[in-house]
Formats: sequence, C-alpha cells, structure tokens
Amino acid sequence: MPDTTKRIAFFGGSFNPPHFSHFLAATWALCTGEVDQIWMTPCAQHAFGKPLAPFHHRFEMCQLGAQLISPKIIVSDIEQDRSGTSYTIDTIKLLKQQHPHKQFRLMIGSDILEQTDSWKDFDELTTLAPLLLVPRAGWHDPDDPTPQLPQISSTEIRKAILTQKDTSLLLPQPIRDYIETHKLYQKEIR
Repeated sequence: MPDTTKRIAFFGGSFNPPHFSHFLAATWALCTGEVDQIWMTPCAQHAFGKPLAPFHHRFEMCQLGAQLISPKIIVSDIEQDRSGTSYTIDTIKLLKQQHPHKQFRLMIGSDILEQTDSWKDFDELTTLAPLLLVPRAGWHDPDDPTPQLPQISSTEIRKAILTQKDTSLLLPQPIRDYIETHKLYQKEIR
C-alpha cells in the first residue's frame, strides 16, 4: 500500500529530555488538521553548542513518548549520522530531496520567534517549510482563543533530576523510567 501522507510537520529539537509539552504540542498540531504526521527529530549536535545526552538516548525517549500518543508521531533519526552542527535548514533540504512529494511545515513554539535571527537562513527555511506555530504561554496573540501549552523546560527537568526532585508532572512515566535505568542527567549539565 503506497504512503499517501503528504503534509508533514517537522518538529526538531534537542529533546533533552522530551517532556509533556513536547507531546502536547505534537498532539495539538495533529488536532489542527493542518498536518497528517509529525516527524519528531532530535538534533545530533545542538546548533548553539549546548551539551546533550547521547543521541540514541534522546531518540529512544522520543519513541517512548510518541508511542503513548499516536502512530502519527514518527521519530526520525535523520540527524543521527550528521557530522558537525545540526542546522534545521540543512535537514529540511535533505528531507525535501528524499521526499519530493511531501509538504513540510516547520513546527516551532511561538516563543522561538524571538530567536529566529540566530537561526541559519531562517527566511529561506520558512519558504521551504512554512511555519506551524505552537501557542506558548506568554508568547501569543491575546485575542487568539487557542489554548497555550504549559511552560516546561528541559533545563529545569535536568536540574530536578540532578537534585532528585519529583518530575511526574513534567515527564511521562516511561521516560522517567528510562532516565532512571540509564542514569541520565545525574551529573551537572547546563
């Protein structure tokens, strides 16, 4: 049976670790009806040099969370073998080359709009993959009735894990179990 999925939301990030707001954002995007699938894509190396847990752990945690939500959330490993910094525009160009019949949207939180001047070729990127803006608290049009997603920070989660604080309201149980099993985020990280 041929793949008829045409509209893809590219959802890139460090996912260090992936948390409830990431999966709520993916669910929201699917529910808008504007896309058929979400391709959740952990970066290999952070564009701004932030230290990350190894790719295979972040990929697996994304898989665990996606499995809880929908088979329409596909976790992509396209950036796994890339050398150097992961730039979204390079990944989108590669995806468009590999999948010429698919329409890509760049799914980002509305809070990211203030940071786009530091992105590589952002204007070209949004031409190749028009924006699908996820409403984030404090970063949206007050006249827009769309509910805002909770502000959850991977940085704060890592700090909570380091100090052995409860993360049950921030991370799905399978991801908490994975982090504990693999002893992730046990050491000081930024």
